[in-house]
Amino acid sequence: MKTLRRWFRIGLSTAVGAFLFSSAVAGADPAELSPLQFRLLARETDRGPVDELPQKGPEDKSRLRVLKDVVLDGTEVDKVRLQKTETGKFELVLKLTPAGARKFERVTAANVGRKLAIVFDEKILATPEIKERIPQGEVTIQLNQSEADGQKLVNAINAAAGKLNKEPR
Repeated sequence: MKTLRRWFRIGLSTAVGAFLFSSAVAGADPAELSPLQFRLLARETDRGPVDELPQKGPEDKSRLRVLKDVVLDGTEVDKVRLQKTETGKFELVLKLTPAGARKFERVTAANVGRKLAIVFDEKILATPEIKERIPQGEVTIQLNQSEADGQKLVNAINAAAGKLNKEPR
């Protein structure tokens, strides 16, 4: 059985404080732990390892540079639901666990003005700018998908989060 090790550290980059989350499973890449990840978009001045990930959507072939450090992942998500907006579009609403809410608050407080990549299955769903500290533990992501595709995504995230949250740590 693989053992899960987690460690946390507070770090300062040259431009901004960053809360960095690292995980390892017996030599596995942190990206393999959860299909849902929150990672900071890399800037030109960032030092350290980055990944180039595709954006979600068949029409968009561009790739974006994101830091390898995962600041939040599916283990910190309690549940996800699909919500229809007043304009008829759909959005994901992620309810974080209490521990995830505290981490997300620290990450957003330390990185105001930066963009956060919301990644699912190694594809970037959205890159919102962090405009302020987010303390409430609920994250909303606007989707450019049909209701059926949005519901498939919700089901996949909930299934992955449920499986991850049931594994011993």
